[in-house]
Amino acid sequence: MQPLIAAPPAAPVPTTTAPSEVLHCYNHPNRETGLRCTNCNRPICAECIRRAPVGQLCPECAKARRPVNYQVGVPILAACGLLSLLSGSC
Repeated sequence: MQPLIAAPPAAPVPTTTAPSEVLHCYNHPNRETGLRCTNCNRPICAECIRRAPVGQLCPECAKARRPVNYQVGVPILAACGLLSLLSGSC
């Protein structure tokens, strides 16, 4: 029986920007940053960052990922208000 030979470890994948690469926020070109949107990979500064369950997003990706259940229109709000008045909940 031959002994098992371990494969060499895989090279680590960089998770941050290389020190020699200077990034600037796509929305504020005069601001250096090391952050990127986890969705579109654009460089973003601390002011533009939007925290999300999937990481940090740029403002455009954060708007695009807005859950449907939080987009309540005026007709639904009016119906809920009317129902609460009729039921005596107020």
